[in-house]
Amino acid sequence: MGISELITTNEKTPLMSPHPHQHENTSRFPTTLWSHNVKLAMWISIITGIGDSTWSGTVIVSYIYILTNSNSFAGFVEAAQGMAQLLTALPVGYLADRNSRSSVIRWGGVITLIAIVITSLAVYIGERDSAEDNKNFIFYSLITGVSLWGVSTGIIRGPLKALYADSLPTGTRSKFFSYLYNSYTFCGIVGPIVSIIVFTLGDDQWHLTTLRDVILVGMAIEAPIAFLMFFFDDKKIILGRESTEETDKEDEDGSPRNMNDKDNNSKLESFRDRFRWTIPYFIFVGSVIIGLGSGMTVKFFPLFFMNDCHLSPSQVQAIYVVIPVFMVLACGLAEKVAKKIGRVQTSVLFRGSAVIVLFAMVYLQDYKGDWRIMVPLYVVRVSAMNATYPLEEAVTMDFVPKSSRARWKSLESIAQFGWCGSAAIGGILADANGYPFTFLITACIQSVAVLMFACLLPLVPCEESSRVIEC
Repeated sequence: MGISELITTNEKTPLMSPHPHQHENTSRFPTTLWSHNVKLAMWISIITGIGDSTWSGTVIVSYIYILTNSNSFAGFVEAAQGMAQLLTALPVGYLADRNSRSSVIRWGGVITLIAIVITSLAVYIGERDSAEDNKNFIFYSLITGVSLWGVSTGIIRGPLKALYADSLPTGTRSKFFSYLYNSYTFCGIVGPIVSIIVFTLGDDQWHLTTLRDVILVGMAIEAPIAFLMFFFDDKKIILGRESTEETDKEDEDGSPRNMNDKDNNSKLESFRDRFRWTIPYFIFVGSVIIGLGSGMTVKFFPLFFMNDCHLSPSQVQAIYVVIPVFMVLACGLAEKVAKKIGRVQTSVLFRGSAVIVLFAMVYLQDYKGDWRIMVPLYVVRVSAMNATYPLEEAVTMDFVPKSSRARWKSLESIAQFGWCGSAAIGGILADANGYPFTFLITACIQSVAVLMFACLLPLVPCEESSRVIEC
């Protein structure tokens, strides 16, 4: 989801160098870039990638579906996780900004431990005693467990990532957020492989017993995360390359302002300077819309492969072994493309392509039972839709003041609520109209999000630099 010593410096480096290539070579900071908090965040990303992919994707939704025989109930559990993130996101972000990011992260470690215990007990009892009278108790226990996971995830995505951004100099965040994303994504291969091993050791059928075993293995993998969350330290951050009085001012709303006289003479820079404060809002609203659309389908694709494509548990998990590889490749490609055409341009290109592929899955309904067509389309769609997430994270962190980064990162939990909250609607629609109809609604909603990201094209410079570059 190696603790090392940090060399801290109080030297402030100007945000905008008169030599544009001076800041592009990050090798001049070989020690400080991989600092204490950065390494901790990377370890948590690796372990979370393995643990989450073991239990929280295909397996938990299948467990709930078999337990309740309802897509709707599976959606309600996902909605509970999103609601928990929504209710705690801003308070957590506010506390992290006003007091200490590391203290909030430590509380996240405590919550993670409690979530592990409750979830493990719920699935253990559910498999041993799935009588009708006890299903409600088991169901609500699962809701409690995943709700706590929602709070834990919100802390990791909010204060923890804000501290991660604080620990990186401006101009390096796209690269390092890509490292974080790729470590989480690529390690997601391990979880499905573990699931396949457990399934093949059994009867490779959709039974509660096998699903329970996989979930318990996932809980064991997640446990070290709670331990690592106690070691973050606000004092061990990188100082410098953030701003100086000579090069930066802050607008009244706190957003950074370019004071380079030469660039301010251009009409484009004047326009960007005037509306720079809107950039994180556009990204946030676009992310919420993406979440609303994805939430209606993302948890139901495994059930689609189970019920419509008639794949076995190990076959479905094999899909989720392949997906992280393509996601990492797509992310690397997006990073290279962004250097050529710009971060926002890349985001619009990749996310727009993903929406087109989802429309193709809808209009190829005659082949919905043919996994040879549906699975490759699904892999391409997921890879393209998620490839630019690190770029958008980096843009947000570059255009919000350091004093409010935790709150902005915590706002991701609202987008997550859109993701999880719409899962309840997606479950109802899937029960009533089938999975392809739900895919169509998702594609339409996400088309709006692509247009929202397109609004950023004139605002964000093509080059990730403190200087403004003409596109």
